[in-house]
Parts: sequence; structure tokens; C-alpha cells
Amino acid sequence: MSDTAPLPEITLPELFAEWDVAGRRVPVEGVLEPTFRCNLRCVHCYVNQPAGSAQEKAREMPTARALSVIDEIADAGCLNLLMTGGEVLLRPDFAELYLHALQRGLLVTVFTNGTLVTERIAELFDRHRPLLVEVSLYGATRETYERITGVPGSFDRCLEGIRRLVDRGVPLKLKTVDGKTATLTADLTLSRDAAKLINRVAGKKVVGKGAPLGSASSTVTRG
Repeated sequence: MSDTAPLPEITLPELFAEWDVAGRRVPVEGVLEPTFRCNLRCVHCYVNQPAGSAQEKAREMPTARALSVIDEIADAGCLNLLMTGGEVLLRPDFAELYLHALQRGLLVTVFTNGTLVTERIAELFDRHRPLLVEVSLYGATRETYERITGVPGSFDRCLEGIRRLVDRGVPLKLKTVDGKTATLTADLTLSRDAAKLINRVAGKKVVGKGAPLGSASSTVTRG
């Protein structure tokens, strides 16, 4: 039996007070947007440059620069990193950037529309767990969803991506929209219809009305 004492835990507020986060202006949370391109054309979105745009690709940070930015973020004291876009999974080097962020000790959340969550991406998240994957679900029916995204077939691809994440138990949260205003709900919860839809997709009850999938811990281990 090991006689090593367990590491004590400290809450995030206690840690932030110890670090004097506010006084030292430590950027404990950061956002990385390595692309403005997206494979959907959502009516409410302003970060949706064409997925195949050569002009937009040329404006994006090359892999080496993106990796160095992650290093700068980690060195500055960041704990939580959000990777988003555009659609961040359009970056062919996403896996490299994501794994580098994890290797630097960052807690990574990924925003995605879910349509590009392939078996390879789902396996990546299964083997190397993110803090959370957040998927925007723009409607509980194909008609509603694709009226917002403007892309035929995107509803089925989104559901397939969600199914792959649910099957692997990847921490997952869904965001729905107000159908009248097409704005994201602030509480990141599911409508009753959307909850029923996801339960049907998963083949089991994984969420009830108003319940998010997955949760984030507010306790860290002092090492």
C-alpha cells in the first residue's frame, strides 16, 4: 500500500485568491479562433466565411504560429481554453492544436456545429477528453434546423455527430435557439422537443427537459 498522502483540493475561488488573479490580471480563461470559415450558413451568425474560401484560408494562422499562441496562452497562466470559430473542425490541423493545448495543461472546451464530428474526431475526444464539447442544435426538426443553417443535409450530419459523442460518453452540452429571433439561449439548456430528439438519437434517456449534457468541475487538485 502506498503511503503517499492524497493531494489536497482547493476550490477555484481559493486558487484565484491565492494567485491574486484580479490584481495581477491573470488571463485564466482564453479563446482561440483559428478560423472564421464555416461549413454552414446560419442566419444569425457573423463568423461564417465560406468553408472553401482560399482567401480566408490564406488569412489564417499557420500551424506553427497557432501552436506558439497556445504556448503563450498557457505561459500567461490560462486554465480554461475555448477553441471555436467559425467551425474549428474545418482546420486540418485541429487535432494537433487540440492535443498541444491538452499537453500544456489547459482545460479545453470545443464549440462546434457537430456536422464535422467524424469517427476520427469522436475517437480523438474519447481518447483525450475535453472539458466539454458544446454543439449548437438549431431545431428539433430537419425543416427548422436547415431553415437556420441554410445547408441541406446538415441536420442529419449534426445528429450523427451528437450520436458519436454520446456513444463514447464525451462531456457534451447542447445549445438551442429561439426560433423567433434565432439567438442562442443564455442558459444552454434544451427545449422539451430537443431533449426528446436527443434521447431518440442516443437510443436511451440521456437528458430531460431543461437539462444540459455534461458538467464542469469547480474543484482542482493542488499539485
